[in-house]
Amino acid sequence: RLLQISAAAGSFYQHLLLSGEAGVAGRGSLRKRGYEGETVRAFGLGFAPEARGALEKHLAEKKFSNSDVRQSGLVRPDKQERGYYELFRNRLLFPIHDLQGRIVAFGGRVLDDSLPKYINSPETMIYHKGQTLYGLYQARDAMRHNGEALVVEGYFDVLALHRAGFSGAVATCGPALTGDHARLPKRSADK
Repeated sequence: RLLQISAAAGSFYQHLLLSGEAGVAGRGSLRKRGYEGETVRAFGLGFAPEARGALEKHLAEKKFSNSDVRQSGLVRPDKQERGYYELFRNRLLFPIHDLQGRIVAFGGRVLDDSLPKYINSPETMIYHKGQTLYGLYQARDAMRHNGEALVVEGYFDVLALHRAGFSGAVATCGPALTGDHARLPKRSADK
């Protein structure tokens, strides 16, 4: 069920980025960095709107229960514990895929200088950041073909390297490189 929720959220966010009015700022930000539709589609990038409740409403229309949505980590209890708020608002979103290509989490980046610059999904039953590399699903074939993997720090680093022809680039989902991270590319690359 969590995989289904993540997939529905990913589709929702990508639709907003590619064609929604709320995604204008996200599209502009990506264009400034030199990213167009091909990269956006290949990595499934999306945009979370500023409006509260947009994702919750979308997921409710898809018949997902509030309990399951809370377990996904996409909503969090507010500080007064009277309700919930969406984790990602007014952020460019980077879906994080497992080795089968299923969305298991998201990383979100602000478009301005506000902090925190990045917010990542919390760990859930389907996502363990110390065991997941961003872009591994997209990089596997190139890694097998070239026998090499490039492990970098961030989402935009991966996108930039793919755009420059280094399709075997992946990134940690946070600042730490774990032993599990180091083992993941070894399945497809010698170096």
